Amino acid sequence: MLPKRIIQIKFPDDGDADLIHKIRNFAEDVFCEFEKTGLVDMGGLDAADSVTSVLRIEIRKATKIGTVRKGIVTFLKRHFLFEVATITFE
Repeated sequence: MLPKRIIQIKFPDDGDADLIHKIRNFAEDVFCEFEKTGLVDMGGLDAADSVTSVLRIEIRKATKIGTVRKGIVTFLKRHFLFEVATITFE
């Protein structure tokens, strides 16, 4: 069975301005840490700056799935989003 290389993170649809600001800061951190280094594709910085409720991240290197997953959880906790985010793997 192939490892699941798509991570989809859903946030509440009814987020206020503060929540959306946290989500976008989180997405920018993911972009800087993982997309700039070529580990993931999430649609570029424009996608990170416009996310409001769903962020889809494709992991490019199967050998880095664990690293990326761990990093995403760390960033969610750092931005106080871990409790409100729903993470699914495809």
